[in-house]
Amino acid sequence: MQFREEVWALGERPSFWDDDLEFAAKVEEGTISVRSAVAAITALQLSIIGYDSVYFQYQQGLLDEELWNDLRSRMKDQMAQNDLMRAVYRRSARNTLRPVIEEILREIETERESQRKSD
Repeated sequence: MQFREEVWALGERPSFWDDDLEFAAKVEEGTISVRSAVAAITALQLSIIGYDSVYFQYQQGLLDEELWNDLRSRMKDQMAQNDLMRAVYRRSARNTLRPVIEEILREIETERESQRKSD
């Protein structure tokens, strides 16, 4: 953790880091510490591995469609609310899960566009 904080202080950011991230603004203004940001990123990188494992089990017929759809729906709801999660998942998803992540991101964007038009 200390190493990550030190390289952060030298200006190194994760490859997905973007100043447009709401989360990035909170880190830059000091609302969220660098240590907390690194921990959050690491936790999200680990969680995408878990989703990948579950998706593999689903594809192999070891999990039923209802369970997978519930998990996918939960992932979508979380991604819709969390810009850091969207960025980390987009960048960290393995090729096996990447199509699912991209599909979810398209759904989120379509729903947001529809909401903007109705407002």
